[in-house]
Amino acid sequence: MGEVFRAAFDAYEAFMKPCIAAEASASAQLRAFVTGTAAYAVAHPALHTAVIQIALNATASDGTPLVATLPLRAPEPAVEDILRKGQEDGEFRDFDVAVVAGVVRSAVTHGMAMRQRDDPDADLTAYAEELVSLFDLGIRR
Repeated sequence: MGEVFRAAFDAYEAFMKPCIAAEASASAQLRAFVTGTAAYAVAHPALHTAVIQIALNATASDGTPLVATLPLRAPEPAVEDILRKGQEDGEFRDFDVAVVAGVVRSAVTHGMAMRQRDDPDADLTAYAEELVSLFDLGIRR
């Protein structure tokens, strides 16, 4: 199961990297992260939902959550890097980067996957746009 998880993560990262790299400002990179994840979820709905379910529920033979045993890295730049860049460039207000990054990641990964699982016809593009507006209003200077 770990190999499937790694392969899915690598595919997601390959999809996301050019989306984020194409943007210069932190707010545009954050938008690309959110909307790119939605586009990936729309293109690969079963895989997206399955990976989140595995991450939340699967355990290794010793009972350790499977995701804790995998050497995964965040797509570059990580959400934390984007948020710090925005603060350094004066684009974003001062806030705790770890807290905001956790909220962004949770809404974009878990929230979006659960929405997709519960309603396969959910408009994830609109969902992502609402998240972008919410985050923008919450962190802009």
